[in-house]
Amino acid sequence: SMWAIIALGFAGDELNAVVMALAFLLGGGVAAVVLWFESRRSGVGMAAEAETVVRSIDELLRARLAWFALLRATAVAVATALGIVLFPEHSMWPALTVLLVMRPKAGEAVEAGVLRTFGTLVGVLTAEAVVKFAGGSEPVILVAFILAAFAMVALKNVNYWVFVLFLTTVLVLSEALAGASADAAATERLLATVLGAAIAFLGLGIGHLVLQRQKGQPEAGVG
Repeated sequence: SMWAIIALGFAGDELNAVVMALAFLLGGGVAAVVLWFESRRSGVGMAAEAETVVRSIDELLRARLAWFALLRATAVAVATALGIVLFPEHSMWPALTVLLVMRPKAGEAVEAGVLRTFGTLVGVLTAEAVVKFAGGSEPVILVAFILAAFAMVALKNVNYWVFVLFLTTVLVLSEALAGASADAAATERLLATVLGAAIAFLGLGIGHLVLQRQKGQPEAGVG
């Protein structure tokens, strides 16, 4: 999740995000090779090593958490692709929603999805009200931006939707301060959030069907 957030949030554009993701993959591969050579140097027998690897892969394929990780990775990829097409200026928004909403426990995921969508809706309405009240006055918008940023940090532990409310307000007001259309940013933020939540719920639904088919089989890797 952290790799995806860094790649999507700080790469600058989609091509650089892909390059950064490949760099993470390459780094993981190098680390795996180094660890393999280290295991050989430490005198681990080839037969025992091969048996351990086969058993680990089998356990991984039967673990619920592994299936969840695969489904979430796929959902993030789909959300990113749709974000690039539908929201080219904010293509990471749907993917970030998937990352934050899609959780192993369905109840927690539904709660996160509902709270994030509701908080986004209220935040969009709040930001729009501020922009209309300001009537184009940048000092008024700037003061509201500062207050929203402070409230986002100060009230982050009150409730998730409250945090999302002020986060959305900050994002939309920042667009207005940058000279972009606040209306367009507000609309894209809400639509991207709804899209991301829908993709997350769809992924969880697919995961539920997969687990239902595996029901009754021994399960590995779940505490």
